[in-house]
Amino acid sequence: MAPGGGNHLPEIRFRPAASTRTSVKYLSLYYPLANAPGDAKGIGNWAGNGSGGGNNNETVVHIDQNVSEKQHITARYSYWGDLNLPNDPFRNGVCQDRCTEIFSTNNFVLGDTYSFSPSTIMEVRLSYQRFSYDRTPSTTGYDLSQLGPGWAGLNEPGCYSRKKPAGMVITIRYVRRSCQGAAALSSIA
Repeated sequence: MAPGGGNHLPEIRFRPAASTRTSVKYLSLYYPLANAPGDAKGIGNWAGNGSGGGNNNETVVHIDQNVSEKQHITARYSYWGDLNLPNDPFRNGVCQDRCTEIFSTNNFVLGDTYSFSPSTIMEVRLSYQRFSYDRTPSTTGYDLSQLGPGWAGLNEPGCYSRKKPAGMVITIRYVRRSCQGAAALSSIA
């Protein structure tokens, strides 16, 4: 049976028993009703705007110092932080791409250059970097047992959709740390 005029299902297609099913209720939370006529194929039957944006911050501190005629040291610290706000065009808690995410990079570099002679130079570099990424899903905590008895087992601890205790915030976190060192002795004959 084809959809009714204006890309809407005719009222006769709705049965009172079907509209009370928990799965139908659940899906109706996450799929918005049509708000535009659309075409005969059902394309373009919803129109709306999603929000977006966030904050980016960067700080760089760099120090160079000639310790002597033969030695030069350098140090640099840089921080970059980013907050991306969620894009929730349907205003139902389901983010289009990602929900709130925060990531940052901290980077330290130390360098020492020493001239033994006009033709022999030694360079030593040490660096440390820490990258942190946090994402907070907005749809965690839904009790899947509301969909029926077959779904209840998915609420076990360790499952992504398990029911969370009141006040608990679930965050996906990734942290990577790396340290590097390098030394070079260059001699020009």
